[in-house]
Amino acid sequence: MNTEIEIDKKLREIMADIFEVNEKKINEDSSPDSIKNWDSLQQLTLATAIEEGFDISLTADDITDMLSFKIIKEIILEKVKIR
Repeated sequence: MNTEIEIDKKLREIMADIFEVNEKKINEDSSPDSIKNWDSLQQLTLATAIEEGFDISLTADDITDMLSFKIIKEIILEKVKIR
């Protein structure tokens, strides 16, 4: 799974599952401001699911920076590229 489209799709699936929303509600601008269930605990749950789902390791800074779908996707793309 290396293409941006595949990463985008999988990230939407993970976020929809963690935040208990329809995948169609996840978009580039999705953030804690637009997703009711996105709180600090769910942020950590999301980070764990991303690490497992994409077989990557996130730093504390990565997790702190994960403030929107777009930023999270960029972090994943960078980590996948490094491997």
